[in-house]
Amino acid sequence: MPASPQDIKDFIDNADKTMPDFSVSDVQEFFKNEHWQNVFAKMLAYYVYRSSYIEELHTKYKISDEDMKALNQDIANRTSGIIEVMKQGEWKKLLLTLSWYGMQASEWDNPVPDTKNFVDEIKF
Repeated sequence: MPASPQDIKDFIDNADKTMPDFSVSDVQEFFKNEHWQNVFAKMLAYYVYRSSYIEELHTKYKISDEDMKALNQDIANRTSGIIEVMKQGEWKKLLLTLSWYGMQASEWDNPVPDTKNFVDEIKF
């Protein structure tokens, strides 16, 4: 069951009080840890993909839970792959790969930054 708005607010309030500020080197160390790389990939996949229009499609078009689980895992795996390439410092490989995929999406409308679900934008 999804968390209620109050559960989310309580979590954020408590985390904000105890979480220190992070430096670039802290974040680099964070990504060197496989456990946290996995956690971050899942969080990012959930934020970018799972909490998006796909949820409405899941219900509307009766996408099975099994198919949704496979899609979720695929997105998390791909997200983790990007983090892994970054962690290994293979920037040229990352940029060449993303450039290829960027060409495939060249006809898409330009994105509009969506921050409405970031902590400071959540309305409780």
